[in-house]
Amino acid sequence: MKLFFNHGPASNSEIEKQMMNRSEWVFYQQPKWSQDQTYLSQLKGDVNEFFKKYEDQNIEVVAHSLGALIIQMLPEVSLKKVKKITYLSPTLDFFESITTMMKFVLEKNADSRAEEMLKRWPIIVKERSTESFFPYFQEFVTLEPNYFQYYFSKPEVFKLFIEHSKTAAPVHEPTLYKAVAELINSTTPEFILHENTTLIIGKHDILFEPSMIKKAKQAVCAQSFYELDAAHFPHLEIPDLLDNF
Repeated sequence: MKLFFNHGPASNSEIEKQMMNRSEWVFYQQPKWSQDQTYLSQLKGDVNEFFKKYEDQNIEVVAHSLGALIIQMLPEVSLKKVKKITYLSPTLDFFESITTMMKFVLEKNADSRAEEMLKRWPIIVKERSTESFFPYFQEFVTLEPNYFQYYFSKPEVFKLFIEHSKTAAPVHEPTLYKAVAELINSTTPEFILHENTTLIIGKHDILFEPSMIKKAKQAVCAQSFYELDAAHFPHLEIPDLLDNF
């Protein structure tokens, strides 16, 4: 049995479930935020309750993007019970990943506003605060409303992803805002080491700079590493990818 932990904060697993057509897999769905808890504490409790349902079975874990951080919320003894962990373009530091993405997109934009934003980018990175990040990100989205297209190297796969997102339950906006704020202010956890770990990263993933790939390999202590012809969603851009690893 494979347990799949999907991408971004407050994201909907239904999209990847439909696109991957894996009815035999179990896809973890992040909860909506409750006002009386922090997002991360609620997420930790929820993912532990989810995992308890399957921990006595022969499990393989697939963790994509933020899913890599989510499974670090499991007790070490629980995670070490699994047969194998496959990390797909794992997020080690949410803030570092999102600011790396913005820099890449801004550098491709010929607008003078993008040039001005790039001059301020090092300051945003250095400050690492919600007070400076959210206005900067809103300015970025206004300039590049379709930035998410760069998460894919194949336009047809991006188009399909958007089509599926229209039929899936929408992202809960208060949860998203709260999640991003907490992730910006959080520290990167030390990854739980596992004796059977595979790391897969797309060559065209704009959330990774070369130094970050080296950092990812060290963090997850991968026994196997593959850099493939894909972007941030290699499992969607390469059909049946996970049948081969």
